[in-house]
Amino acid sequence: MKKGFTLIELLAVIVILAIIALIAVPIVINIIEDAKKSSQEESLKLYGKAVENGVANYLLNHPNDKDITLDKIKDYVKYSGDPIECKTVQINEKGKIYLANCSINNTKVEYTYGEKQRDPNITVDLQQGLTPVIYDGDNWKVVDKNDPNWYDYDEQKWANAVVLGKDKTKNHGDIVTVEGDNPDALMMLVYIPRYEYKIEGDFGKGGQSADLPGEIEVKFINNAQTKADNDYILHPAFVFGNKQLNGFWVGKFELSHTTKSKGNASYDSAANLNCTDETCSEAQNLRILPNKPSLRYNDVSNFFYSIRNIENTSTFGLSKMDTHMMKNSEWGAVAYLSQSKYGKYGNPDYEIKYKEVYQNKDTGYVTGKSNGTPSQETYRNGGQCVYNNMQDLGVDSNGYKIGQCGPGASTTGNIYGVYDMSGGAYEYVMGGYGDSEGIYSGLDAVSNSGFNGRIERGDGLITNGVSMPESKYYDIYKTDNITTACDNKGPCLGHAMSETASWYGDYANNMVKPSYPWFLRGGTHTNITSIAGVFSQFNSVGGSLNDASARFVGFIK
Repeated sequence: MKKGFTLIELLAVIVILAIIALIAVPIVINIIEDAKKSSQEESLKLYGKAVENGVANYLLNHPNDKDITLDKIKDYVKYSGDPIECKTVQINEKGKIYLANCSINNTKVEYTYGEKQRDPNITVDLQQGLTPVIYDGDNWKVVDKNDPNWYDYDEQKWANAVVLGKDKTKNHGDIVTVEGDNPDALMMLVYIPRYEYKIEGDFGKGGQSADLPGEIEVKFINNAQTKADNDYILHPAFVFGNKQLNGFWVGKFELSHTTKSKGNASYDSAANLNCTDETCSEAQNLRILPNKPSLRYNDVSNFFYSIRNIENTSTFGLSKMDTHMMKNSEWGAVAYLSQSKYGKYGNPDYEIKYKEVYQNKDTGYVTGKSNGTPSQETYRNGGQCVYNNMQDLGVDSNGYKIGQCGPGASTTGNIYGVYDMSGGAYEYVMGGYGDSEGIYSGLDAVSNSGFNGRIERGDGLITNGVSMPESKYYDIYKTDNITTACDNKGPCLGHAMSETASWYGDYANNMVKPSYPWFLRGGTHTNITSIAGVFSQFNSVGGSLNDASARFVGFIK
């Protein structure tokens, strides 16, 4: 008669139990995890319905309120479940809500409540020749213009598009290369929608000082609205001559060129583009791409006429677009949007001083590079990051989030923004000291900018330069006083000058004047202290400099 189990039998039982455990434990864990997810999702639904009911009750008492916030309706929300906090909250005029980026009991959840609504005031003008793209973490890919994932300004995801080479055909979902010797794309562009803005106090909403400025409040508006709301200001960049713009496309990077951009521009001859009118042949070789030496060593007129000719050059297929060199007011529009909740300032991956657009300190003037630090800091260990280096830099010694290395140099703090606006090369913009007849030359005998211009004494015209373009293509400043520069009476609103002077420590002392009539913006990689930045301004005679580039802007005609 058997009185026990043999060792082999015991081992067999143990093995069987182990096998059962290997099978059962993951199943049990998955069941628990699924139950947890189901509970979280149900909690978010209950909270969402409570908020939606709260909005409805609030509107009964405040039927004319068009700007509803969670803070306003908190007394109307009846919810007693798990503590929930959502970073993305949308409430439309009909009381419908959308919740995303939520945490339940301090645990991040991936669910959303409600249907996300795009801002109806944002109209992205997409003309023939522009292909919408999104980034999948590794590659840029073609996306349908109606795809809700194309852009989301609430999440600092600005609309991006590329100009493909003439021999390139791409369909939805196809990869678009932007780097290398023969990329699919010739240009990368970013859309800036029409908006009105407000700056609270000296340093913006929540701003502590010039070193730690706050939010520039922005409201997107459509082009039917030609007058700002209440204490807001209609940004001047969206009025071009007599045309009211829905928005405009801006170069994602500083300008480059297939043959005229070199690692060291001092090897190039001055004004090497030889562009004196809108039939410049060198325009076909212009590029707006990452990891390219920026085009420099040209005077203002060469930069202007080369970019103006893009619309006339079949290479790009942009004949329905007005293409021109960035104006000073357009620079201001991009800078202000970056300092709003829709730009890097609103990106929760960056805190305190790290909300400043990081500087490009690449000594070779290579586009899209990032130092991974605010401009107040010197070169980081490990060199410069490329624009799509998503390395998380963690937190500083005080626990503040530094964010990502490469995207930290964009105006959104992610890959969807505009790069090279802090450091890299200086950027000439179309704006300077002058009068109704044009911008001053800076010299009595020769126009450094290449344009005909008023001489320094203001008593004649220089005749050995090329013609100034129509006045809608440049901004005029009538005094060297930054606080009265536009009309001798008041500041130039929206131009990122007096309103934002010295924000983040950016240099703001060099105002244009008769002898140095042209604006340079952004600073250069050599500005290793706080001088460089999206709010910095410098003056120049407008001539060919080995550290000055320019930027593209275009809109539908």
